[in-house]
Amino acid sequence: MTTDLVTYYGQTPIIDQLVNKYGVYLEKLNRETKLLLRVTLSTYIVMQQEYTPTEYHR
Repeated sequence: MTTDLVTYYGQTPIIDQLVNKYGVYLEKLNRETKLLLRVTLSTYIVMQQEYTPTEYHR
């Protein structure tokens, strides 16, 4: 019998795909690595929203 590793508020099919593909690996990460991953992903998202590729060439 299998159970879901993680559920998220507002879970979407894309999140389901990510959990199915990487959930087992993410569960094995230690706390420090999980926090570093969150910071990295958050920074990436902010940079995608704030800057376009042409703005890097100024």
